[in-house]
Amino acid sequence: DGVNQLAQGERDFADSTATANGGTGSGGQAAPEAETSSGPVNVAAAIGITIATVRAETIITPAVTAIVAGTSVTLSAGANTDATSSADGSAAGSGSATIGAGVALTLANVTNRATVPAILTVTAHDLTVAALVQPDGADTTATFGAASTSGAGGGKISVAGSFALAVVNHTTLAAVYGTVILTGGDATLTATSAVASTVTALPVGEGVSASGDAGIGASVALNLITDTTRADV
Repeated sequence: DGVNQLAQGERDFADSTATANGGTGSGGQAAPEAETSSGPVNVAAAIGITIATVRAETIITPAVTAIVAGTSVTLSAGANTDATSSADGSAAGSGSATIGAGVALTLANVTNRATVPAILTVTAHDLTVAALVQPDGADTTATFGAASTSGAGGGKISVAGSFALAVVNHTTLAAVYGTVILTGGDATLTATSAVASTVTALPVGEGVSASGDAGIGASVALNLITDTTRADV
């Protein structure tokens, strides 16, 4: 678990630095493990980790039990989150061994919710409940990814490996759980999502080469996406 322990140690240091300077740290979300089906990654020359937890929600406090409007009521939330990580572990040297391994890990938990809660009664001519992609200029896609590069050469023993992992949990929900009384109009529920994720684990140049006994290189890229979009009544 060398890479996982090293990453946690650096994260703990970053959290303490942030707290000492008035920040709040990185939160309690655990980082994804740097491991394959063969076990954990033990050595890396470069590690990049991104953890993103984003919530865009309409919030109506429990003290509010009724909304009455002569025209329209709109409850709308929008999200457009990007999260990527990268690690360049390429290395070269003339010693007995060179190690060029890169590990890139991205974990993104995104929630985009617009809801009429169960305790609420809405009386209006029209009701719109929408959980949408929030445009950022021309950007209308939530983009995620992880990219690692590796390469080692020049040593009698050269080891290079790339490991890249993206875990994306993206939930979009527009829902009515409470009571809706329409005075002549329509109720419209809309939930939209646009997600793209790219994961690469590639060598730099020729990847791995050795001037002596051995050259070892391997690359693993995993892209795990759960994108749930629902409109519930």
